[in-house]
Amino acid sequence: MEELGAYTREAGNIGEGLAFDLCVGLSGSEGSTVLVLGGSLYFWADLLLAGRMVVFVYRDKNTLKYVRRQLKQLLSDRQTVDNQFRTVLRPLESDMSDVAAAASVIAVVGVLHHLADPRAMLAQLLGTGKPLVVLDTTSEIMSAGIAREKRLHGLAHDEHMTCEKAAAAVGFNTKKDILELVEGKDAVRWPQAFEYQLTSGWLAAWEGV
Repeated sequence: MEELGAYTREAGNIGEGLAFDLCVGLSGSEGSTVLVLGGSLYFWADLLLAGRMVVFVYRDKNTLKYVRRQLKQLLSDRQTVDNQFRTVLRPLESDMSDVAAAASVIAVVGVLHHLADPRAMLAQLLGTGKPLVVLDTTSEIMSAGIAREKRLHGLAHDEHMTCEKAAAAVGFNTKKDILELVEGKDAVRWPQAFEYQLTSGWLAAWEGV
């Protein structure tokens, strides 16, 4: 696979590389808007470098300020961040129809398993009629990743333990649970999903055009 953006060079997150590639392809031309829930600093930065406008939604004002500062440091370019990166302060399970209206594509990266009702959120986003890129995980996948970490390093990352518990709490226990979520009646337009192996072993799925 070709290296896609800063995260594959710096962080090795293949899943976000795939999500980035899909967002760029589905959004069309430079200047189009990607509505983002979740993701990482490298993911947002590479969307900006690809000429996309990014609208990032989160529920905490301090986190939004921190993300903006970190992006400016990473890119060494205040103007790009000021011109192309917009933040929206609101709960992640709110109505997103107003911010989705101007978006060419919506990316939900590593967020669904942390929500109280991920199925309702996914149904809402699919209802916007916009292409949707989803990257998520299950408790089974996280358990396998944690076991590998303990075997290799003697301990596991705290965030992986948190994700394992969160995925179990919302019922994302096996690969089948995620596939049923994206292939269900509220997501009839999803043509494909796939799993890849990484330290934390995520499952990626997306809507085609």
